[in-house]
Amino acid sequence: RAYAGDPLKTRLFNSYRSIRQICYNTNNAQNRSYARDGIFLESEFTSFSEFYDWVLDKLGPPPSSTARIVRKDMRKDFSRRNLEWGDRYTQQRRQRKLLLYTWDH
Repeated sequence: RAYAGDPLKTRLFNSYRSIRQICYNTNNAQNRSYARDGIFLESEFTSFSEFYDWVLDKLGPPPSSTARIVRKDMRKDFSRRNLEWGDRYTQQRRQRKLLLYTWDH
């Protein structure tokens, strides 16, 4: 589904589709870890239009052209309380498998 002439809608649709894929498509490689950890898309987001309307109403427009929807806490669902605008750096820093080691010499 394309939203010609509306890059924001297209970007948010791609985010919504990716979230649904990793949460519910058992053929998706990431699905196993998300399902195992009980991470899903909030049930109120049953359609893209509900997701899109909520994002614009509660989060507002993206703060930059590179902003994306990210989870505040990577251990929790894709829920209204856990979504915000972020950038690639924010998302990478919050990855669930990120381990920080300190090495004392």
